[in-house]
Amino acid sequence: MHQSYSEFFYSYWTGLSRNGSGKTWLWMDGAPYSFELFEIIIDTSLLRSRDCVTILNGKAFSKDCRELSHCACERTAGRVDPEKLR
Repeated sequence: MHQSYSEFFYSYWTGLSRNGSGKTWLWMDGAPYSFELFEIIIDTSLLRSRDCVTILNGKAFSKDCRELSHCACERTAGRVDPEKLR
């Protein structure tokens, strides 16, 4: 599968955040995060707040919500024709 250049170098905000260390991770719509989806890698060596989640190279990282990054936007799911994926 072809991967674009940007997939390797840009992180994307996911809409997942928490209100302080040790608090529950929530999606923007208020739905709780499930640890079954993916692991969030948290860098505890930095003193800054790391309460938002970005995706980079297929991994999720906690980041300072004030950092600049691209956004992954949600859209309504549509029907996929498997024949068109070949």
